Amino acid sequence: MDGRARGTRSSWAARLLLVGGAVCLLASPALPYWAMQVRAPQYPKGLHLRIYPHRLSGDVREIDGLNHYIGMRPLVQGATTERRLAIPALMLISLGLLLAAALPRRWAVAFTLPAILFPLLFVGDLYWWLRDFGLNLDPHAPLNRAIKPFVPTLLGPGRVGQFASVAWFAGGFYLSVAAAAAAALAALLRFRRAPRAGARLTAAMGIILLPVAWPADAATLVVEPSGAHETIASALEAAAPGDTIVVQGGVHRGPLVLEKPVTLIGERGPVIDGGGRGTVVRVEAPDAVVRGFIVRGSGDRLSTDDAGIVVTGARALVEANRIEGVLFGIDVRHAPHTILRRNVLSGMSLPVARRGDLIRVWYSDHVIIEDNELTGGRDAVLWFSQGLAVRRNVVRRARYGLHFMYCHDSLVEDNDVSDSSVGAYLMYSQRLRLWRNRITGNRGPSGYGIGLKDMDEAAVQDNLIADNRVGVFLDNAVGALEANLIAYNDVGVAMLPSVQQVRFAGNSLVENGEQVAIEGLGSASTTTWRGNFWSDYRGYDADGDGVGELPYRSAQLFEQLADRYPSLRLYADSPAARTLEFAAQLFPLFAPRPMLADEAPRVAPLVPAWLAARQGAGP
Repeated sequence: MDGRARGTRSSWAARLLLVGGAVCLLASPALPYWAMQVRAPQYPKGLHLRIYPHRLSGDVREIDGLNHYIGMRPLVQGATTERRLAIPALMLISLGLLLAAALPRRWAVAFTLPAILFPLLFVGDLYWWLRDFGLNLDPHAPLNRAIKPFVPTLLGPGRVGQFASVAWFAGGFYLSVAAAAAAALAALLRFRRAPRAGARLTAAMGIILLPVAWPADAATLVVEPSGAHETIASALEAAAPGDTIVVQGGVHRGPLVLEKPVTLIGERGPVIDGGGRGTVVRVEAPDAVVRGFIVRGSGDRLSTDDAGIVVTGARALVEANRIEGVLFGIDVRHAPHTILRRNVLSGMSLPVARRGDLIRVWYSDHVIIEDNELTGGRDAVLWFSQGLAVRRNVVRRARYGLHFMYCHDSLVEDNDVSDSSVGAYLMYSQRLRLWRNRITGNRGPSGYGIGLKDMDEAAVQDNLIADNRVGVFLDNAVGALEANLIAYNDVGVAMLPSVQQVRFAGNSLVENGEQVAIEGLGSASTTTWRGNFWSDYRGYDADGDGVGELPYRSAQLFEQLADRYPSLRLYADSPAARTLEFAAQLFPLFAPRPMLADEAPRVAPLVPAWLAARQGAGP
């Protein structure tokens, strides 16, 4: 009789807990689940953000205004699906608790599982969105150089630049935790005669309550001679995912392997020395950071691709390092969304054919390569990777400054490539944009400033292409070359006769030894030439509209003979060559057929706006 009474009391207690849990869950959206206060110099009293399951409130507009400066998206763009489904989901979960209270069967406990899991799902989803917003900043934001990708704090204090914040879980979240605890306890009472099930439910309650005691910040480990960690290797072994390791100077032996998503920061110029063997640093975990180190002393075997840093984990950030005395510099393999920024790389003193590539990207989409300096390597190779952004890099004394293959939908802008065998060679790619680059002094055996081979929808615009053996070389390329300054090259534009569907518009071809060359027999009549400036144009502008009244026609006898017989270039600008041109003018019978015609040539050169602005700012 007493046992039956105790069972009845337990049953009623379980029902009351389930009903109470349903009430807590239904009431929870009335209160915020998570909140953050942000302090900035212009807002000394702080800004507040409150997140409910179904909406945002507080100083959202002002916080978005601050986030704009660091490149973070507007807050309303996050978790749109979750907010739309939150209220119906909470109603269904509460209904499940009421059904579990009404049905006496043990299997009805299954209706409590969504309520038990709900707080954990909320925390996981919130953390995922914080990471997504913090690690995907707009690279064109005003403070993109000062503020690097980061993960906003989930609980506790945090700081990004001049912005300080503190985050906490609020009343609505604790109501959902109370509902989860009530549901778990009710299920435990229903299964009070099944100890194993009860133990599992108790463990589940511990997991649900874990976010309440979430650590304020990831740990920071310091590597220094008298500290807890004297070597980077020991700190890497002790670190947990998300931790930061700060290395205070010193010379440290490689190789090192980052197998966890940690942030490795060097202060006071610490050195990682590979001792002349193998690869110095391997980044194998996703979301890892390597910043502020001198990495040197890799092996010198091309067969094993010995490198300074090899990245195989997605979303890595390799930033502000000096990588010297290495065979390969930074080698990115199957690591999409990696960022290589503000690194200085120099290769070994080896013959060009024995050097490695200072940057190599292999099967890694959406990689960003910006503000790096490369000197004395073989190539910067980017192969089989789409959506790349390569900007503001400086490349000196290489074989191929930039070498692209199968890199569709990529952007190459504001780079400076000089003193190499070839400046930029682009192959087998679609919709690749080459904008505002400075390509100069590339005078190797081929000596192309820019080479385009088997390209589709290429856009080459606003570039300075000067003092190369050949300014632009075209081989079966389709696209447009617009507003480029092509000057003082031995040959301005060289192309194969098979080139078609290329449009030249608004370019300035200035004092090239030969403006346009067709290799072998053929003409450039299958391409479109309009509105270009030609320094050897002999027409006039009668109406002052900047366009010559006569078409420009490229019809120099010696140049066409040299295109057919390249050995004749030895006599370029010689008295014999000038005599031949003079004779062709005197006797039209011997005048060659024009290779190309520009029906609306400009009478004054067009200098790219970025170059004009730089010249205006100079001494």
